[in-house]
Amino acid sequence: MKALLVLVLLATLVLIGVSYRKHRDIKKLFLSLGLFGVLIGLGIAGGVMRAIVPLYLAHIVAIIVAWGALVWYVLGGRFYWYTYLLPVLTVALFWVLEYTEGSRHEALGKAITRFLA
Repeated sequence: MKALLVLVLLATLVLIGVSYRKHRDIKKLFLSLGLFGVLIGLGIAGGVMRAIVPLYLAHIVAIIVAWGALVWYVLGGRFYWYTYLLPVLTVALFWVLEYTEGSRHEALGKAITRFLA
C-alpha cells in the first residue's frame, strides 16, 4: 500500500512536469506544485485525527477528492477551488472538537477501533 502511495505521488509529479513541458504555463505549474505540497501537508496533518474514526475517514475521502481535482486540473480541466477546502474543513473541525471537548473522545475512538478490528 505504501508503495502504491509513493507511485501515485511520483506519477502526479511527472504529470505536472509533462503538462508544463507541453503547455509552458508557469502559473499552472506553480499552482499545481503548491497544491501538491498543501495536499501532502494536509494528508500528514490528518494523521492526528485517528482518534475520531469517522472524521478521519471523512478526511481521507476529502484528500482523495482533492487529489482527483488536482489531477483533473493538470490534465486540462477546470480548477475547482472548493474541493481543496474539504480537507482543510475536516482538520478545522477536528481542532474545534479538540478545543471544545478536549481528550474526552479517546475512549470512544479506542472502542470503535476495537469494534472494527
